[in-house]
Amino acid sequence: MPWKETNVMSQKLEFVLRSFKMEKSFTELCTEYGISTKTGYKWEERFFQEGIEGLKEKPRKPHRCPTHLSEEIICELIRIKKTKLSWGPKKIREVYANNHSHERIPA
Repeated sequence: MPWKETNVMSQKLEFVLRSFKMEKSFTELCTEYGISTKTGYKWEERFFQEGIEGLKEKPRKPHRCPTHLSEEIICELIRIKKTKLSWGPKKIREVYANNHSHERIPA
């Protein structure tokens, strides 16, 4: 008898379809699949909204980074550093702040 092969996607789909049948309580079904009820509701909601595509893993990378510096700011800071090699971050930041008072100053 061959082994039954499963993957995460097929298990998620099986879980969602079984949750619609209501043969067991939702909590019991989540316990059987080893997931929290919060995860179960999340999968169910994604399936309602996006279909099978909603069960795929979503990227975990943040959409934006508030501390990210643009390339222009980085180049300006490096230019200031190269003119005064002995200066540290406090003096470089102060010079940058004096030259760019209208912008947000990096930490």
